[in-house]
Amino acid sequence: MKKTFRIHPVFGILGFLGILGIIYNPFFCIFFGFFSFFWWGLIGKEKSDERLEENINKAVSIAGRLALILCFFILFALDKKVASETVLLAGSIGYAIIFTLAPALAYFIDKRG
Repeated sequence: MKKTFRIHPVFGILGFLGILGIIYNPFFCIFFGFFSFFWWGLIGKEKSDERLEENINKAVSIAGRLALILCFFILFALDKKVASETVLLAGSIGYAIIFTLAPALAYFIDKRG
């Protein structure tokens, strides 16, 4: 069994850069996605095997479906002439949540099973 890639969970602190999105530009809210480094760091401490890879694939596929749904709603909002700042803010925060959800979900699926 090989070890998974190593990311130290402390790098999740970079997620606080998303606060810049509230102050400057809503696009900076996507930096909240760096909170996923915490979960990838916890997953990286385990040995990689078929079960872990299957759980990661399951979690990423769930997060991918949510990202597709988010894309649909963003396109729908743009078609309805919603303010671009609002769409950018919702999209940035949504994708940051999805990027953080995938490893967190993989970690919880792996620990549960």
